[in-house]
Amino acid sequence: MSSATIRWQRKAVQELAVLPRETQRRVLGEVDRLRHDPLKGEQLAAEWQGIRRLRVGPHRIVYAFNGSQLLILMA
Repeated sequence: MSSATIRWQRKAVQELAVLPRETQRRVLGEVDRLRHDPLKGEQLAAEWQGIRRLRVGPHRIVYAFNGSQLLILMA
């Protein structure tokens, strides 16, 4: 699988900006790994179908993947 393109929603960027630097690094590292393995996160159910989440310590990366593009919804 080739790497996915990553896009961030404005709200996710704002949420990332208020986290401590070390946590920001960890989240960004996981997002970069998702580029190569976008199905790594857990699939959400019910009305959240099509949305995935990945835990990074006490935080969650919530994202959508459409086959070629990751959209980061929440960090």
